[in-house]
Amino acid sequence: MTTALSSAATRPAPPNRWQRRRDRTRSALTAAALELFRTKGYDATTVDEIADAADVSPRTFFHHFATKEEVLFGGHEERRKELISTLEDRLETDSVWTATCSAMMTVVDAFETDPAFFRERARLYAREPGLRAAVLSINDRLVNEMTEVLAAKLRCRAGDLRPRLIATLANGAMRSAIDSWVSSRAGGSLRALATEALRIARPALREAVKAASSLG
Repeated sequence: MTTALSSAATRPAPPNRWQRRRDRTRSALTAAALELFRTKGYDATTVDEIADAADVSPRTFFHHFATKEEVLFGGHEERRKELISTLEDRLETDSVWTATCSAMMTVVDAFETDPAFFRERARLYAREPGLRAAVLSINDRLVNEMTEVLAAKLRCRAGDLRPRLIATLANGAMRSAIDSWVSSRAGGSLRALATEALRIARPALREAVKAASSLG
């Protein structure tokens, strides 16, 4: 009885009516925005048009998203923090190779929560210069933070290229997997593609850190 009560106490409560309504509205806004971005183009689409297509007011839109861009990139800060946190934690016990792969696979975990959304988003920024710039900025920040964490782990001197090379190779492997996943008509498994891309990159990663750490 005690175990059952304890288990029930730790089980997350189901979303209430307000939360369900909020989630439905947010999903409707996201779907409307994606369709308009696809048909009209990102730059030509206005917040008013997104709100109208979702049958809500512009004010409601801003209750859910601070900007038009946030429809596509909202949550990336949390995902970046999770990746960096995973990298820091795994470097405490694992090799650089294992820790870096584990961190990069958090990207796959995020994409698997809503693959249709992330695939359509990738298709959009492949053809929208403004969105490509946003993605490059996000990737640059991620690589910079990974570089700092890896440099501390490897006790590198200032200017040592290895930490940045490791971060860039790992990020590039993941980007290649995502590009292949998006371009595939069959869809396929992003997890399988990411695993294969990181496996192929492993010899280069090993070379980058061989003087300071074993990749195992």
